Amino acid sequence: MKGFVFLTTRPLSEEEILGRLDETEYVDNVYTVTGKYDFITELEVPSAEELLRVLDKISEYDFIIKSDMCICMHPIKEPTITHRKLTEDEKGDTLCKNIIAFIGVIVGRGKPENAMTSFAEDGNVKRIYGTTGMYNALMEIYVENLGELRSMINRMRTARLISGTETYLVIDIAEMEEFAYDGNAGGSTSRRAIGMINPQSWRK
Repeated sequence: MKGFVFLTTRPLSEEEILGRLDETEYVDNVYTVTGKYDFITELEVPSAEELLRVLDKISEYDFIIKSDMCICMHPIKEPTITHRKLTEDEKGDTLCKNIIAFIGVIVGRGKPENAMTSFAEDGNVKRIYGTTGMYNALMEIYVENLGELRSMINRMRTARLISGTETYLVIDIAEMEEFAYDGNAGGSTSRRAIGMINPQSWRK
């Protein structure tokens, strides 16, 4: 079971926050983002019971002001992609070129997969999940510049079935060292090999 937890945090160094989240079982990746949240935490858990346990643990951290969650009900587009912490040069480029962003999508009517069909075919769109919670779908995109991001958002604003979007620009990615659920029915865990897609290969 996959989920994304959106966190608003108290003033504290990023290193301290990531260190605490690194202690949390089943945390896969943590994205530092712009917008009304400070971090998006990606979880992969073997069961609903484990998900509740992880959420309870996260809610106990004293640096968290607010948390919201989207549970992924089904993948609309889910290729194999991997991440690693961005280098300082990559961080410098994140807000002007080689942009990574999450877009939360509110579907006015119909099924999320119907609303997202044309976007699933777009090479800049790497993952889309139909979700519960504050969004009906959550999309991860890689674009080369702000112009492409603007074009994507404008497409979504004029899409017939989409009634609203919220965009979060990724300014850093942290790989968590915890063991992550590997998807096996037995609930075993395994270390994930995590790397980074070379920005120049995003379109390949």
